Amino acid sequence: QYKAYSWLVEKNYEPTSDILTIQRYALATLYFATAGAGWHNTSGWMTVDNECSWFGVTACNQRNMVTELALNENYLVGTIPLELSHLRMIESIDLSGNDLYGTIPTQLGWFEELEWLSLADNFLSGNVPSELGNIFTLSEVYLHFNDLEGDVPEQICELRPTAIGESDETTGLIEFWNDCGDDLPQVSCPENCCTRCFTADDAEASYSPTYEPTVIPTMNPTVDDVPALLENDDLRLFLIEHMDGFEDSLSTENIGTAQYEAYLWLANSNNLDELDVFQRVQRFGLVAFYLSTTAESDWKISNRWKTEQSECKWYGITCDDDEITVTEISLPRNRMSGTLPPEIALVGLGGKIEKLDLSSNQIGGAIPPQIGDLKNIEILNLRGNDFEGEVPTEIGNLSKLKILELQSNSLTGPMPSEICALRTKSLEQLGADCDQTNPLDEIICSESCCTTCF
Repeated sequence: QYKAYSWLVEKNYEPTSDILTIQRYALATLYFATAGAGWHNTSGWMTVDNECSWFGVTACNQRNMVTELALNENYLVGTIPLELSHLRMIESIDLSGNDLYGTIPTQLGWFEELEWLSLADNFLSGNVPSELGNIFTLSEVYLHFNDLEGDVPEQICELRPTAIGESDETTGLIEFWNDCGDDLPQVSCPENCCTRCFTADDAEASYSPTYEPTVIPTMNPTVDDVPALLENDDLRLFLIEHMDGFEDSLSTENIGTAQYEAYLWLANSNNLDELDVFQRVQRFGLVAFYLSTTAESDWKISNRWKTEQSECKWYGITCDDDEITVTEISLPRNRMSGTLPPEIALVGLGGKIEKLDLSSNQIGGAIPPQIGDLKNIEILNLRGNDFEGEVPTEIGNLSKLKILELQSNSLTGPMPSEICALRTKSLEQLGADCDQTNPLDEIICSESCCTTCF
């Protein structure tokens, strides 16, 4: 770590941003921790060149953030530094076929975008860290041909498709290889968890997988792919009766909309009769929200959504102690598009939803005024989307709101006085695009109202 820091100082590195400085520091730490001077190929490394041009950095995004790192079979010798976890946008890491030893850092569980991880064919020891189970984006993990031992943590097994409610092997952790093939295996893997188990006798020339970026599927299946869903007039009338203000969404004139498709899905659920009044309405609202925000592509992570498992187990949802009532929806940076439907307010019927975080997605259209019905919400984060139009005055009804983030959108007009009035009550933080020195900002907000203008 000190060598990496010293190198940054000696090279008089002038960062364009703090996050890129941290990225360069993380890569330099990896270099020094794995005897970089002895690597087979060090092209570009430890030079002033952009790290996206360094050998093994096979892809970066538009902001020069590293997304793919492939240093397999490159004579790396040493331990994996925890600083590797500072590559915040990394999607694939291949360090296989080297001489790495020591344990797998638990900090790798901090990755939020990682899809593919190969540490195979090294000398890594210790247990498989349970923290890898925190990476909901993982699709392939290869840990075979190492000296790992112990039980595979259930947190990782819960990422497998069958565990997240998927019927096929296209979502979740679809490949997980380990040294679990002997009668007395090094690694003990529960049934249906590891997809391939290796033994000590297996040749090291066995198939070595390569990373292929995820292809985002379209949401336009053919008619033959979609089974016919049956109507249930009793359920439709039931929902209309218990959803004051939302009757039109289930009108037969709206067949084909996200709301009507949500009703049809609920009507054809095998466990419909097991759901009480509140659960039916809440689940309808959640599925309408899901279908409305998958207009252009699937979400990045949608584990268990639109399945018959309890919505409390759906990715991004937190529930009350009763394991029924949703208290939080947190889905930042999840590749969401489309629009935010009014039915999102139905999730708050239990009166306990406290947080809604949909930041850094591509949700467009207007912010529905019904969001003002979430009476107990404390955190509302909609920043970094494509919302347009004026900020609804109904947000001023949220008397318990503490944090409101609206910046990095295309919203226009004055900040409603009803929202500004909350600044004398509970509202501690209010962000918007109201920097008057920026000609692109179109929100008008006084200093006494908005705490931060972007």
